[in-house]
Amino acid sequence: MDWQPIETAPRDGRQLLFWSRHGFCEVLRRDHWGWMNEGGEGYDDASDTLTHWMPLPAPPASADGATGTAE
Repeated sequence: MDWQPIETAPRDGRQLLFWSRHGFCEVLRRDHWGWMNEGGEGYDDASDTLTHWMPLPAPPASADGATGTAE
């Protein structure tokens, strides 16, 4: 999936990759209460700085072929 406009970001609490107008990526989750970083801390200025989102990629497979799980 390609980068999507921030207005279309899901609000279901799953972790997503976000792009900022300041030129960096951040993993955040968005739900009906707002934005949170990976540590569960609120992210107040997300609406002003984030421009795009996309799902996180699948986790890498380990050397023995097992696949990790994402939270």
